[in-house]
Formats: sequence, C-alpha cells, structure tokens
Amino acid sequence: MLYENNKKYLIVSGDSFTDKNMRSAAYPDMDTSWPKWPELLGKKLNMEVINLAYSGSGNEYIFSTLQDCIMDIPKERIGLVVAAWSQAQRRDFQTGYKNGTRSWGQERVDSCGDLMYFTRRSLRYFLAFQHMCERYDLPYFQTQMIDLYKDYIDGLAPTEREVVIEGKDLFKDGMTYPGDKKRDEEELIQLILSYENKIDTSKFIGWPITRTLGGWPVNRGVIGWSVEQEAPYVIDEHDNHPNAAGQELIAEYFYDWLG
Repeated sequence: MLYENNKKYLIVSGDSFTDKNMRSAAYPDMDTSWPKWPELLGKKLNMEVINLAYSGSGNEYIFSTLQDCIMDIPKERIGLVVAAWSQAQRRDFQTGYKNGTRSWGQERVDSCGDLMYFTRRSLRYFLAFQHMCERYDLPYFQTQMIDLYKDYIDGLAPTEREVVIEGKDLFKDGMTYPGDKKRDEEELIQLILSYENKIDTSKFIGWPITRTLGGWPVNRGVIGWSVEQEAPYVIDEHDNHPNAAGQELIAEYFYDWLG
C-alpha cells in the first residue's frame, strides 16, 4: 500500500487538470464546479484534501507549493503527497502580495533558456520531490498530467480562448518551435533515459513520460489517445480539460493504481 488511511492529509499540486477552481478559458460562463480528482480521491481514501493546484502553472510552482506545505505540516499528519506535473516550458514566478501572502504569476513560455534546459529543470524537480518525500518517509506518487515537452516541440497551438473566442486557427496560428526538432528530441530522449536509474519509476505513473519511449501523460494514457476516445471525458473538442466524468475516471485510475 502506498498510502496510509490512518493519516489525515492528501496534499496535491498541479495545473488546470487538477485545480479545484478551474474555469474553462473557452467557455468562461460554464459552470465547472464539478468535483476534481484530488477531492474525489481524498473521499475514497478518507483523507482531508489540500489541493494547491492552479491553472496555468508550471513545475516550479508545483514543486514549490508542495515543499512549502510539507514543511508547514506535522509529517505524521500527511497520508499521501501527489505531484501532478505540467509542461516544461512554462515559467512561474512570485511577485507582490494577495490576501497577505506572496502571489504567483505564470508565463506560457519561459523567455529564458531552451527546451533542453526546461526539461532538465523539470527532471530536477521530479527528483527533488522524490528525495523530499523519502527524507520524511511520506507516501507519494508523481505523474505527468499533460505532455512534458511534446506540445512545445511540435509548435504550441493557440489556447482554447484564442481559438473559440478570438477566432484563431488551431493549426495556422500556432507557435513555431525555435530549434532543430529532430536533433533536440533525440537529445531529450537521452536526457530522460539518464534519469532512469535516479527516479523511482515504481512511483511515477506513466514513466518514462515521453511517448517515444512508451511513456504517457494522464490526459492520454488515462483519458484517451484519440478525439473519439476522450470525447465522453472532456469538455468538448475545443477544451480538452476533464469534465465531471473525466475527473471521476482519473480519480478511479489513481485509486486502483494505489492498490
């Protein structure tokens, strides 16, 4: 068993696929208040949930909020910690105050560095998260909720809002990858493989995180690999965030995986 039901808190961080307050960028008036997978999983495990996820966040935010929370809570009160990782190229930063605490900001693409750096930075967070949980003997697992680098190296498409509300073309108006795709992807694969003997892959759902090596992110490996497969579990063809059924599916998958 990777979790302990006699403990109290399930601590989770991630991005919009995990955010309990997620709003659809494509349909801002839609009621998206259905329970998200951390709350559903917490109910199954009989744990109180601390959901730190925030839409648009990158992996610095995810690691930092988990670390800060773990440091503030008596370790014997923690039953399970989950890192639901996001895209490598996103940038997180703190600036100013909101409700008395330092607030976070995000950029869709970090203006400093390249994809090799972005991916290595994320792998460092994965390993640091693992070491932190092992240091305090905390039950944990981690997973890639959406592709780590594929969307960026393929050329980022416009956002849901840009397509539905602003009328941008999903293919014609995408970003161009600023590098040598073939060369860089080969290097990225070698980089990921270099972490194979460092990461505890038994606690990393979907490892080795790149489809080229047989890995997968949750939005594909659990929800569906095609538009037809994912249709019952996402908002619609313009917004592939999990709907109520999709969140239930993810929670059930994680619960079954925990055994």
